[in-house]
Amino acid sequence: LEDRAAEGPAESRSSQPSEAATATRRCARSLPAAATTTEADDVIAGLQDEVAQVEAALETLGGASCGWTAEDHAVFLRARTQVCGSGVRGASAAEGGRCEEALLNRAGALLGGYSRAQIGEHASRTAQREALLSRRRAL
Repeated sequence: LEDRAAEGPAESRSSQPSEAATATRRCARSLPAAATTTEADDVIAGLQDEVAQVEAALETLGGASCGWTAEDHAVFLRARTQVCGSGVRGASAAEGGRCEEALLNRAGALLGGYSRAQIGEHASRTAQREALLSRRRAL
């Protein structure tokens, strides 16, 4: 009995290819292997270059808190969420202008050690960082 039980499943497995093996064979027949490997390598190299560029750009922005202390950056982010909401990037130009002015006022009141120009620059750096992080995730 043991010999037959061992032979039965092995025979049925070997006589019917798995779905993955079938799909792999279909793909291999549709594209030449050399072209597929070369194209894949080119795509991977291009993505690696893009990721490296994004990483380099992120480094220039001053780290996770965009050059401010973690505490000051957290206060800035809270102020931005309070006055602009959580969907800051989706705002229209008019809404963005009102949001920016309100943010400068609110963050200025909370962060007395920074000028309006410094807060505006920080807002710009933060927006750039968020866009780069989004791009990196998409890659």
